[in-house]
Amino acid sequence: MSRDNWDIPEVFRRAMEEAGWESGNKRDNGGEGGDGGNRPSIPRRPQQPRGSNRSRWIIGIIFLLFISINWIVGIYTDWLWFSEVNYQNVWLTRWSYQFFSFIAFFVVAFLIFWGNWQVARRRAIKATPEFYPKFLQISAVKWILTA
Repeated sequence: MSRDNWDIPEVFRRAMEEAGWESGNKRDNGGEGGDGGNRPSIPRRPQQPRGSNRSRWIIGIIFLLFISINWIVGIYTDWLWFSEVNYQNVWLTRWSYQFFSFIAFFVVAFLIFWGNWQVARRRAIKATPEFYPKFLQISAVKWILTA
């Protein structure tokens, strides 16, 4: 068999047809140049509709605003009242203590849960057969298990 441009694509085309693949390209170009013969068309990945991701974000933000409107109104009402009696510093001090205590306890809770997760993961790697430790070390699996 010679190594002309048309021989190898033709052999592959015949092998694909024998395997049950149908040729997606019905035109006959004789195998010279072009696409190298009648090849099956490459399946295209379905296109995601444009804007669907953006619309999900917008809907999510609107939903968050809707469920937090009572909290926002309460904060604004407190601010107006403390402003009216000239106690803005009291309001700001109270909110700063609440905010920083939230951050501090969030960090403490996160470190406890993260440390527990690390210990459990290491023990799981030691206790499982040989395939599973490699599986557990994949970063995507870590995030899925964390969620």
